[in-house]
Amino acid sequence: KLAAQGDDDVFDVPGWTHYSASAVVLAMLEPAKYGITAPSLFSPLDAADRDWYLEKYTGISTSRNSGHNSNRTILLKGLFGSLFGDRSHEELVAALRRSLELMVRSLMITDPCNELEHGQQLQKALACTESLEDDRAWSKLGKELEQRNKQDWRAEADLWGSEECDRLFEMMLPHLRSFAEEHPAGEPISGLTYSLMRSWLPGEGFSSKKKGASAMLKRLWVKAEKKLVEWAPALPPASTPE
Repeated sequence: KLAAQGDDDVFDVPGWTHYSASAVVLAMLEPAKYGITAPSLFSPLDAADRDWYLEKYTGISTSRNSGHNSNRTILLKGLFGSLFGDRSHEELVAALRRSLELMVRSLMITDPCNELEHGQQLQKALACTESLEDDRAWSKLGKELEQRNKQDWRAEADLWGSEECDRLFEMMLPHLRSFAEEHPAGEPISGLTYSLMRSWLPGEGFSSKKKGASAMLKRLWVKAEKKLVEWAPALPPASTPE
């Protein structure tokens, strides 16, 4: 614990998370379980201590906010901290750092959105067949994965935006209907402004003092204009708000 209280970036591995650090520790504690031919990190302990520590550090919870992963991260930090600076352990520290680096890469491929249960994350990460140890190949692959993930996140954000716009529009629809009915038949519908629409919506976030109406409010105005035309096809559309 004392060793783990040092530099938070003792790993010096870009992109590491509690999940990747935890996965490395699990692989070291129960290597046979994950198809690794190696002794457990706790093998030197006597049976009673070994069983107690294994139970403490190998539990996997289905909760996304489990403390197990953080505990394993602290354990790995403590291991790094106790070995770091001792020249006789330089190769071991380098091997641990490389293991964490490769785990980060593997998880970027097998579970980029952190959706799997942690035990599955580790199983898939260890079964990954990409050339993770080829730094030159990874440089190219890592950039491709980052770009692909950004595109996926944008698509998800666009989908969320469309769903949220539909939800808000349904909320303001009764107000829009009352607004349309206030205009005599045969007369152009005017006066549909961003300020008026904003008064129909709950909360804040639909405008900016510096930039004017938000993108969401503009999307809602377009939907409102189309709905007014749908209700009164013979009438001209409302004029664009100022």
